[in-house]
Amino acid sequence: MIALWYWKKVAKNTNNKVSSIALNTNDRFFLEKNFSCYFFLDKSDKIIFENRLGLFLAEISSIDSESVNRIDWLKLASIVVILFWNTPYKSYDDYIFTWNKNISNELKKIRYTYVFLKKEELDYILSSCLDENIFVTKEKIISYKKSSEFIDVLCSE
Repeated sequence: MIALWYWKKVAKNTNNKVSSIALNTNDRFFLEKNFSCYFFLDKSDKIIFENRLGLFLAEISSIDSESVNRIDWLKLASIVVILFWNTPYKSYDDYIFTWNKNISNELKKIRYTYVFLKKEELDYILSSCLDENIFVTKEKIISYKKSSEFIDVLCSE
């Protein structure tokens, strides 16, 4: 028993495994209310959606996010999950999400992909996420690639 515990601990530390962020009832209510495609997913797809969303939230790094609330992060994570729905999960640990374009030169020297976000832009994209079909919603989000800097950055990787 102790050997199994030790093996799990070493494997977790060696692989830098990140624990997923668990969603609560309020988070699921938010998803069902704001993302029709989530509401209409079957039970197994909802689990996949929630797991990907939780992994995304656990892996990402952000700066200057003091004024950003949990709902804003749920919006972003949901949009990213939908955007890459039918592809294998991709890690976002080398991305830094920022809600402000004023990044110091020291930070710019660090080799990360910076994703600049605007709350208004998330809300605008969210308003197009009312379709019941996740693939239709995905195409609508992709259509913002030319006008949305963060969608463009995520799709170009």
